Amino acid sequence: MGDGIVIETRSANYLIDGGSTSKKNIAKYQLIPFLSYRGIGKLDAVIVTHEDEDHISGIIELMDEMESAGSIRIRKLILPAVSADSKGDNYRILERKAAEQGIPVSYISRGDRIRNDAIDITCIGPVKNMYTDEPNAYSTVLYIKKGSFKGLFTGDVDGKGQELLRDYVKENREEFKDITLLKVAHHGSRYTTDEEFLNIINPRISIISCGINNKYNHPHKELLERLENTGSLVYVTAEKGAIMSFFEQEKVKVKTCLD
Repeated sequence: MGDGIVIETRSANYLIDGGSTSKKNIAKYQLIPFLSYRGIGKLDAVIVTHEDEDHISGIIELMDEMESAGSIRIRKLILPAVSADSKGDNYRILERKAAEQGIPVSYISRGDRIRNDAIDITCIGPVKNMYTDEPNAYSTVLYIKKGSFKGLFTGDVDGKGQELLRDYVKENREEFKDITLLKVAHHGSRYTTDEEFLNIINPRISIISCGINNKYNHPHKELLERLENTGSLVYVTAEKGAIMSFFEQEKVKVKTCLD
């Protein structure tokens, strides 16, 4: 299992999560080769949704390798702005590694924006200083806009965080209707991305990140049926490998490594 999303723009490049529980040395064998292939030698920010290993193991490796030849430079680490009591061991490891490498750390919550002159990136979750003992619940949720494109990147948000996200989307229904691309929460778990939420955002394209024959049987049938009922085009990494989406001239094109 794992998540790793690269956002490329004309002025900056970002990594949202980067980890795995099924593979070791993911930075060496997956992240760095892909970033190098794309001509990316530095990341303007690494955005962590939450502290689970399958979202951060490669990020820790990237920080450990920053002094090595051919490494990827990280200019900033962005973490969700949760209460001190919500931070687990992995969260504090990320903070400590960043300090050791001289990487500035920023904390974001609902309403904060990441400055970029090519796209609009707004954080819509978690709420500031959220308290929870479940890391998934405080997942960073990003809303990315460019022209007619509207993308929603939801980490592993579930439980209390999912309820807060659903309420916020309901309150701003006009803004969030007809999402172009949804990164489906929690690897396609049946316990996330509920019917009410989907009926509001009505995603045109849905991407699910999960491992082949994973022990959780993600994505779950119930979730896939909910997406099918919205008419969304669904892409699953376990079936398609790496998935790339391009937005050019107000059109979206999706390619996979198996195409």
